Amino acid sequence: MRIEKFQAQTMDEAVVKIRAALGPDAVILHTKEQMVGGWFGFFGRKQLEITAGANEERDATLRGNVPKKTHQSSNVRQFKEYLENHGVRKQTRNKLCLLAGMIEQQGVINARELGVKTLQVVFGQQKAMSFAEKRVITIAGPTGVGKTTTIAKLAADAVFHQRKRVAFITADTYRIAAVEQLKTYAGILKCPVRVAYNAKELIDHYHALSDFDCLFIDTEGRNYLREQAISSTTAIQAFDERAVVFLALSLTAKPEDLIQTIDSFGREAVDGVVFTKMDETVSRGSMIEAMNALEVPCVSVTMGQNVPQDLIVRPDRDRLIEWAMEGMKDGSS
Repeated sequence: MRIEKFQAQTMDEAVVKIRAALGPDAVILHTKEQMVGGWFGFFGRKQLEITAGANEERDATLRGNVPKKTHQSSNVRQFKEYLENHGVRKQTRNKLCLLAGMIEQQGVINARELGVKTLQVVFGQQKAMSFAEKRVITIAGPTGVGKTTTIAKLAADAVFHQRKRVAFITADTYRIAAVEQLKTYAGILKCPVRVAYNAKELIDHYHALSDFDCLFIDTEGRNYLREQAISSTTAIQAFDERAVVFLALSLTAKPEDLIQTIDSFGREAVDGVVFTKMDETVSRGSMIEAMNALEVPCVSVTMGQNVPQDLIVRPDRDRLIEWAMEGMKDGSS
């Protein structure tokens, strides 16, 4: 395999360079944004540094050379089969198998170890973030992923474990009984709840509840395969640096639908991801796809309807990888 680094101002420019150098089957392995030029840190410009790879056999064919016969090792093939069985898309499988081939050269002894070490590289690129000091937490996401229940679980954790004074704001005025559901949770936690019918009311409630340690904002579910994220989702972020948006994603979703949801919502608007319904599926393809696509942390995982028991807050990288690889045995898929 052939691995190269490229510099470009935009992703479109980078793709042109990558395809020219490595061919149409090249895959992007890593992307990093950096500042170049300028004077004492000022007036610099953003530049992308992208690592891409391609199969050497394909590259040799493009040059008109006769390639040596190459093949994937048994470990890589078994890891690839595991990813395919869990619905991971071909583009992502190719990227992960390129990484796996590089890692195997360091002395990996079996397929499961190879898979774990490969996901350590991918999951390890996620930005670390503690949201203990975040004042405003907005949960967004498509319909039916369990946003309201997730908010109740996170709020209960903040009340019982962090001893915070919590309040709710809901913008979910479309779903029948959604407001009543959140009011029920608020009553149990002895927290106030306000209803916002537009972005202005959302901001007004934010100011009215300024004495509370943490505000949890529930948003209406939208079909992000067809619609862009609503402006009220990020309205408060414009003037409160402690405001974050967490994107709730169901692990029961097909990986290709999940990625399209992420793209439609806007990756730059997401500060963290919440995985829901882990108890309702044995497939881990959606988790692998999301962690590969988003350079943000997984802030919580839910696995049931019980509040607040069925919640794991801030799972570490090793635990996420353990879940992602739990169906793969040593030496077999």
